[in-house]
Amino acid sequence: MKASVIIVGLLLGACATAKRPESVVKTDLLGSRTCLTDTSETWPDLLPRGALAMELGPQLDMSHRTQESQDLQQCWYSYKFLLMKEESLLPLPPDSEV
Repeated sequence: MKASVIIVGLLLGACATAKRPESVVKTDLLGSRTCLTDTSETWPDLLPRGALAMELGPQLDMSHRTQESQDLQQCWYSYKFLLMKEESLLPLPPDSEV
């Protein structure tokens, strides 16, 4: 019992101190957004702009996220969608055929 508590404590401590790569969203002239990290990784932003603008608080109250928080969340979810080989959630161009 004591050993498992120590192991869980060490794991939680390691998770709390692990540095998450900072990501930035860059928008090109055509409006395409790309996520960039400080380790030079890039991937496309697959979510519509403003999709994660609202946040649910601990008392179930809604609040607006900051733009930086939105960008970080969108990059994180876009990365996870790419790992699962999901398509973009952005609307298709009007002249595309499905």
